[in-house]
Amino acid sequence: MQFKLSSVSSIQIYNLIRFGSTIGVGICLTKIGLSTVEISIYEALLFLGNLFCFFWIGGGQSALLSLFPKLAEVDKKSLIFQAFVLFSLLGMITATLLLTLSGPIVKYLTQFEELPYVHWLALYIMLNVPSFLVHLYYLLLNQQKAIIRWGLMAFGGQLLVVVIPVWLTGDLEWSFIGLVFLAFVKYLWTLGIVWYHGSYRISVPILVRYCTLALPLILNLLIGNSTEYIDGLIVTSHFPDPGTFAVFRYGARELPLVTLIVSGLITALLPVVAGEENAGLAALRRRTAQFAHWLFPASAFLMLVSPWVFPFVYNDSFLDSAWVFNVYLLIIISRMLLPQVIIIGRDRSYILVRNAILETLLNVGLSLWLVREFGLTGIAFATVIAFFLAKANLIWFVWKSFRIPPAKYIPIRLFSGYSLILVLVYLLTLIIY
Repeated sequence: MQFKLSSVSSIQIYNLIRFGSTIGVGICLTKIGLSTVEISIYEALLFLGNLFCFFWIGGGQSALLSLFPKLAEVDKKSLIFQAFVLFSLLGMITATLLLTLSGPIVKYLTQFEELPYVHWLALYIMLNVPSFLVHLYYLLLNQQKAIIRWGLMAFGGQLLVVVIPVWLTGDLEWSFIGLVFLAFVKYLWTLGIVWYHGSYRISVPILVRYCTLALPLILNLLIGNSTEYIDGLIVTSHFPDPGTFAVFRYGARELPLVTLIVSGLITALLPVVAGEENAGLAALRRRTAQFAHWLFPASAFLMLVSPWVFPFVYNDSFLDSAWVFNVYLLIIISRMLLPQVIIIGRDRSYILVRNAILETLLNVGLSLWLVREFGLTGIAFATVIAFFLAKANLIWFVWKSFRIPPAKYIPIRLFSGYSLILVLVYLLTLIIY
């Protein structure tokens, strides 16, 4: 049977390439002899870069996917151009803020008194963030193969420019110089797409509509997804050893395939739900059931083997990362439930902001309590519990406000069975180890 590349599968393959590059960099940095503290410097710099960018990049991406299918052809071309301009301007503003405030930012948001290479990081951010639009442009233009080619170039290049310089010189600065060069190439690539497919005109009504849609999505990500960064700050405040930050960061990751597949589903199906809701909901239910059949068993298997895998893949210093990782694997129970796609498709994104505030308050309160009782795994448990309660609240809202029952887009019996099995496997690991 011949594999047919679709919008969903192309985005998921793209995400797999991105994750493979990230993990590959982490593995290579440990294998070529960098110390835990040096790896922590690299992770801390990327942490700061993501901290300043993730919310407006994600919000801008989701707004583009939701608005694009609802526009006339000439307005679609204008939106391609205007999204690029906005991302470029916000990238420059972010880089300027990072440079201006680098002293207090590093001092209060990391466990380091100062960090090197912040100037390279700022230049990298300014050049790199517009390229976050490229795979979405290809998706909306129905160019699935181009998404894969772009992923191989962008993230294969990232692996090479980070690992090879530090392997040859032992100096991490050359890796950041390499990232800046790669970001410049990606910026030119993005500019070329906009030149060919966009329309160089500013449409105030479209711009206002885009920003109005993006703002609540940005706030939702800023408040809700900031839990990852809040967790990092809690680690640095409770554990003075700089190496602990790297141990937590390497473990504080969900099953990679879950994040990649869910992200791919949201990216590919959001335009479908926004344009034709019934067909989108049916596709959402079918796809989540399809992937649950092997993602839940994969999560259970990784729970059982992670205490062996982490010391082997990294080194013995990262054994504690496995226990954090096992807790994060439980988040699949709520991660694959996607009521937010319906809410965004109906242009009710402000609901996500309110829900994000609830999730953040729960996460912070639970983290500060559980870290004292269970250490790093307590922080992970707080994230899992807060995320589950917040997702349940969204499911209830969709049912109550839109009259869309959960069974219309969630295979309830299947998810309940797999969730129970996964919890039992986690409890089994506590007995075994």
